[in-house]
Amino acid sequence: DRLRKSASQAGFDEVVFLSENLSGDFHCSGREASLVLLETGYLPNTDYLRSLKSLGQSQGQFVIGANSPVLVYRSSAPEEWIKKVLVNPPGLIAKLEKEFPTTTVPIDDGTLYEIGSLDRVSRAEQELFKSLVMDTEGFMSRHVERKISLTISRFLVNTPITPNQMTIISVLIGVLGAFFMGVGQGAWQIIGASLFLAHSILDGCDGELARIRFQQSRFGGLLDYWGDNVVHSAVFYALAYEWSRRAAAFYPYLLGGLAIFGTLASASWIYWKTMREKSATDPLYVSV
Repeated sequence: DRLRKSASQAGFDEVVFLSENLSGDFHCSGREASLVLLETGYLPNTDYLRSLKSLGQSQGQFVIGANSPVLVYRSSAPEEWIKKVLVNPPGLIAKLEKEFPTTTVPIDDGTLYEIGSLDRVSRAEQELFKSLVMDTEGFMSRHVERKISLTISRFLVNTPITPNQMTIISVLIGVLGAFFMGVGQGAWQIIGASLFLAHSILDGCDGELARIRFQQSRFGGLLDYWGDNVVHSAVFYALAYEWSRRAAAFYPYLLGGLAIFGTLASASWIYWKTMREKSATDPLYVSV
C-alpha cells in the first residue's frame, strides 16, 4: 500500500506486483511508456520514484548502479519487454540487462530502503520517521521537540487518530495552557507554560502523521497553520490579562493587543504571499 501511494504521488499511473495473478489487460500497446522494474524486498520513497520517472524521459533501458534492484525502461513499443517481465524468471533484471541495450546511471535524489528482513523493516521505519524532520527547522525543534513528537507519532501511526484530530488536540492543549497562564501566579503559570510546550511538541505530530500516511490535505495544512496562530494570540492575551491584573493598569492590554495584531498580521501576510495559491499536495508552510 505504501509503494502504491508513493508511486501515485510521484506521478506513476500504475503499480503491478508480479507475485499477483496478473490480468491480460496489463499492457502499453501503441503508446510510449516509462516502466520501472523493482525487485522484491525494496521500498523507494517518493523522491526516489520521481528521480526514476525523470530518468525515464529518455528512450532506452537504464540500470541504477552496479547490482541494482531497479531497472527503468522507456520505449514507444514496450510489448516485448513487458512479455519478458510477465514471465518473471529468476534473475529477471540481470536477464533484461543482457537482452536490451543498457546504460548504467546514478540516482542522487531520494532513498531506496531494503526491507528483506524484519530488522531491515524496523531500520527502514526509523529512517522514514527521521526523514520527516525538515532542514529549515530550528535547533530546539530538531534536537528536542522533534525527538519527542516522532516517538509519539510512531505510537499513533497505527491508531485511528487522524492528522486533523491531532491538530485540534494540540490547539486545545495550547489554549488551555494560555488559560492557566492568565488565572494566577506561581504553579498556575508553570502548568500553563508546560501545556504550551506540550502544544509545541504535539504540533509536530499532525504533520508527521499526514506525511507518513500520505494524508496531506490543503484543509489540514490551513487548520494547523491558523490553529498555531490562535494559540499564540491566546497566550499573548493571557499574559496581558495577568499583567494588567497585577499592575492594576490598562497599558498591558495595549501591548498584548499589539502582539496579537502583529501575530495575525504577519500570519495573514505569509498566507497571502506563500500559501494562498499552493495545491493540496504542496507543503503549505515551511520556515520563512
